[in-house]
Amino acid sequence: MARWHIVFWLAALLVVIIIAVRINRIAGRRETEKNIIHSQQIINLAMKTVITQESSLLGVALPVHVSSTLVANIWGYNVMAFEFIFPVAEQEVKAADIKLQLNRAFERYAQQNELSQVDHNFSAIVVTDVWFDQIKPVLHIDVAHVATEQTAAYLRDLQKLNQPFQT
Repeated sequence: MARWHIVFWLAALLVVIIIAVRINRIAGRRETEKNIIHSQQIINLAMKTVITQESSLLGVALPVHVSSTLVANIWGYNVMAFEFIFPVAEQEVKAADIKLQLNRAFERYAQQNELSQVDHNFSAIVVTDVWFDQIKPVLHIDVAHVATEQTAAYLRDLQKLNQPFQT
């Protein structure tokens, strides 16, 4: 009879632990979703400001509504990286030049708006990739908001990936 009580209480304890872990994960996921939404709003506003100022130099047709999508789901938890897609008239400017120009503009924007970053090796907003679609006349721009350590680690990983191959 005593064995039955021990097994029952151990099973009950196991169920309580499983429920507690599940609740903790759900709460953590909601907090991450809030952080992503907040970060995305910051990045969307920054892009709207910068792209308006730089549109003629970049060859980007100004969109009515600037919005991004999260690209970091494949990179991991709490990485604040977003993709923008803009229509372009012609591909006159090189993608590398656009990336450089946007990074400078975002650095100024971040300083003017006192955006904080967790890693001072990076600006608060970093353009990670720029490319022209080969099928449609659109420009893809990936932007990271360096608001979390995971995003800074993501940028360090991208730096490693973009190193020239050495033998």
